[in-house]
Amino acid sequence: MVIAIIAILAAILFPVFARAKELSKERACATHMSQTGKAYLMYQDDSDGRVPPAYYWSTAVKSIPDNQGFWAWPWLTRPYAESFQVYTCPSDTKDDPSCHADECGVPGPYSCRDQRNPCFGYLFGRFPSWGYNFWYLSPGRDTDYPDNEPFFPVTARKIQDPADTVVYAESTSLFPDGPGYRITSDIGYILVYPPQKWTLTLPADGTTFGHVWPRHNREHVTTLFQDGHVKSISLGRLKDESLWDLR
Repeated sequence: MVIAIIAILAAILFPVFARAKELSKERACATHMSQTGKAYLMYQDDSDGRVPPAYYWSTAVKSIPDNQGFWAWPWLTRPYAESFQVYTCPSDTKDDPSCHADECGVPGPYSCRDQRNPCFGYLFGRFPSWGYNFWYLSPGRDTDYPDNEPFFPVTARKIQDPADTVVYAESTSLFPDGPGYRITSDIGYILVYPPQKWTLTLPADGTTFGHVWPRHNREHVTTLFQDGHVKSISLGRLKDESLWDLR
């Protein structure tokens, strides 16, 4: 009888504890995003009000660790942030298969987030836990290829409603593995696309929600807005295009 009661209590309490643990990670994620949001605003202040470009390639200036010339927005805002770690969410724990490839000429069982990885500088710019609303904030100059450089970042004064304009949203690269799209990766991705570009196809891959990903219990997306506030909102709410554009 006692064993049965314990089993019943365990069945009731374990989901509660799991939810509490995930809520703690969600809050930590929001804290990290808030710090990267401050770095974003500081970059903007030092750039005459212009937001960061999505990325550019240049080997003229070296970074430490070496980003191989890939100057993505995490690298551009990194001088204003406390650490590399604030660009990741505690719930973002998986890897991209390419992190284990011999990309830098030094093979090894490294994770994407392992600073011993010889490719860490490049991977840091490619796989933050949240993606940038580049489509509106830093569109490509070539209208035929708006998600390729060169990018033309806007000035903050063009953003009419900062409190309701998405800057960063939790993201995923979501690498599928063959027929049926068995997901092998749930690591963040550098860019997120607005709802007009969501395919909404299932089973999910990276394009389903434009690389936006409800990492927390598959319900909520930690999101940074242009005025600097961070909010956890539902994926359904993020389908509103007005939260993405500059009007």
